[in-house]
Amino acid sequence: MSTVKEKLIENLIEEDKISQRKITIVGTGAVGMACAICILLKGLYGIKEEIFLSIPCVLGQNGVSDIVKVNLNSDEEALFKKSADTLWNVQKELVF
Repeated sequence: MSTVKEKLIENLIEEDKISQRKITIVGTGAVGMACAICILLKGLYGIKEEIFLSIPCVLGQNGVSDIVKVNLNSDEEALFKKSADTLWNVQKELVF
């Protein structure tokens, strides 16, 4: 039986194999956009744990310069928190 860490690594390896065969085009309109970046997040949207989540951010020459706060209704915020809790349960098992 595989551990969560082993399953995660297997999925990443498989996704990497698939992504090597994909063609991706980024147009000039992408410059200056807020990009979804995986960052260490705590306190936003009621998240209490230090968890890495992909949220819209503004990138500057030194990395993330701002986090774009998206207005969520109470249902959306509850679902976001539930997703964060699920990811936290996986993340806390990973040891590097």
